[in-house]
This record gives sequence, C-alpha cells and structure tokens, in this order.
Amino acid sequence: MSSIEDQLRAASRETAREVSPDSVPPLRLPPASTRYNGAGQQRAGWGASLVGRRLAPVAAAAAVLVIAIAATGVATLAHTPLQP
Repeated sequence: MSSIEDQLRAASRETAREVSPDSVPPLRLPPASTRYNGAGQQRAGWGASLVGRRLAPVAAAAAVLVIAIAATGVATLAHTPLQP
C-alpha cells in the first residue's frame, strides 16, 4: 500500500469516529408505487416511458448513421483535388 492510501484510511477512520450512529437520520424511501427519474422528479405515466424506451434506440441508430454519412462526405471532399 502507498502512503497516500494509508493517510486516506487514517483520515476516514478519524472522521468516522466523530459521527455517532444517533446523529444520522434514518433513510426513508418513497413507496414502491411512486417512481422518480434521475432528477428526483416523478416520471410521467406508463405510456410515456414505453414510448421513450422504444424511440431511444432508434434515435441512437439515426445519430450513428448521420455521423457516418457526414464523415464519409468530409473524407471524400478532403481527397478530391481542387480544379483551378
């Protein structure tokens, strides 16, 4: 182990001794029927999530195709000699 790892372990142990188990409030989870998105907001109904699940792969594939076509076009233009 390196000295940095030892210092980090010692610092975390010291900090852990300062926090008593009674000072940490219990974790209260929302009911299972309530669903949240990553931003902490409630998600839309079941239908909206189904549409998003189906369109996400299609949008990703379309983006890959657009990038591939654009890269091919740029490569073709880069190798075309200029006419005076």
